[in-house]
Amino acid sequence: MTAIISQYLGAVQSAMVAFPMIALALTRASETAWRIPLLVLAALPALTSFGLFHIVGTARRARREHRNFFLYDPRTRTNRTPDELNAEEVMDRTLRYMSTFRMGRQFYISRLFDAEGGAPEVFKPLFCYQLLMLLILCDESERWDAFLSCGKELADAFDCYLAKEEEDTLCQRLQVAVACFPAEGASAFREYLMPRREELTGKIMSYVQRHIQKFG
Repeated sequence: MTAIISQYLGAVQSAMVAFPMIALALTRASETAWRIPLLVLAALPALTSFGLFHIVGTARRARREHRNFFLYDPRTRTNRTPDELNAEEVMDRTLRYMSTFRMGRQFYISRLFDAEGGAPEVFKPLFCYQLLMLLILCDESERWDAFLSCGKELADAFDCYLAKEEEDTLCQRLQVAVACFPAEGASAFREYLMPRREELTGKIMSYVQRHIQKFG
């Protein structure tokens, strides 16, 4: 922003210099032979001014066109600051993106965590957190069962994408729950996860803010 302001002030200054020089050239140069060189010299600041205004305009357009997944505000057509993010909006945008991988009511794990296609890698730890949050918010037995029935593929995906987030305990709990399902049901994993809504919300926000530039 400082660079843009400097360019803007430079453009204004060049314009202020250019116009008096053009007027001086027109009024004082009586001979054609001198008038043309003077006009050319007088026009140089004006051309510079035009170029700087063009740079400023281009920078502003680039800012409008660069849409960060979480920061972009369609009302102003600009990106907000990370401090303006709130958990509800972050989870809503994440869920809407995840819905593009859904058929019916179920998320297909193989599509959400596809290594060769689908979502960029930066989204996948966020998908893990969001899946857990959905279980907490809905808290329906059929959803817990459907989640754990995804089996080892699901647990391994969590191990893979939450390894850097130091979620060893969470991943171990999920591996045990998946291995014991359906014989022991989902009750143990549910009892572990349900009290952690606030903690999980904080982790979602922390992850997004730490990686916000990667969501551009």
